[in-house]
Amino acid sequence: MKGVEIQVKSKRMWAGSIVLAAVLFSAGCYVNLTSPMSYRSATRTDALELVELGPAQGQACAKAYLGIVIIGDAGYQAAVAEALSASGGVMLYDVRSDTHLKNYFGIFARECTIVHGIAVGPAPAAAASPVEPMPMPPASEEGATVP
Repeated sequence: MKGVEIQVKSKRMWAGSIVLAAVLFSAGCYVNLTSPMSYRSATRTDALELVELGPAQGQACAKAYLGIVIIGDAGYQAAVAEALSASGGVMLYDVRSDTHLKNYFGIFARECTIVHGIAVGPAPAAAASPVEPMPMPPASEEGATVP
């Protein structure tokens, strides 16, 4: 009888292990999360000496495989850097940011940070106009001095 009891206990442990594994693996089956983030953003008064270049958008993404191998940078700073390089600006103001996360059964996940803002940059250099020489004073009579 002891042999039968051991087999029953073994089967119960095996079944319990399978149920536990199924619960753990199914906990993150699919996630599609979109949430706002909060960071300090410049305002237009912070960039008064700069020229407005228009709306700018940047995106930074990272991918994860099996939750072990992670490739990319989904950070706020990387998204702002992309927005600035695409717009040619040096600063963003009125920045809004979002995070998009997709997770498929823990096998593959993708997280993206997207920023929207107004790019500002230095004023374009004014085109240099050629300098005209000063007109020469009229020739003076002999003996007269020119101040």
